[in-house]
Amino acid sequence: MSHWNHRVFKEVFDDGEEQYSVREVFYNDDGGIYAHMETPVDIAAESIDALREYLQWCLKSLDQPILEIGKVKFESDGFDDFSNGNEEAEITGTIDTGDEKISGWNVNMDDLENLAGSIK
Repeated sequence: MSHWNHRVFKEVFDDGEEQYSVREVFYNDDGGIYAHMETPVDIAAESIDALREYLQWCLKSLDQPILEIGKVKFESDGFDDFSNGNEEAEITGTIDTGDEKISGWNVNMDDLENLAGSIK
């Protein structure tokens, strides 16, 4: 079953400076990453309890391997894969929802756009 969670990302800038952030990551049924948010999560909630729960999700990301911006190998989302069995295909792209940008596997842009619509 496809799912999402928070993960820590490392970004290395041209001057060698490193920055870490937490971003939403989306997984296919096999557990492979097929998309992630381009921007870090916004820490805001409607109540203290909701904020506590959200922060706990973010803290869990510290227990996972760190992902590096620009080095995530995207896998198929598993929906209508048009790669014709080419396991090595790395067809990626970015969807701009207006508020957020999502990078990921885009052989089926409709599915990625639906994902973008579901998290608005």
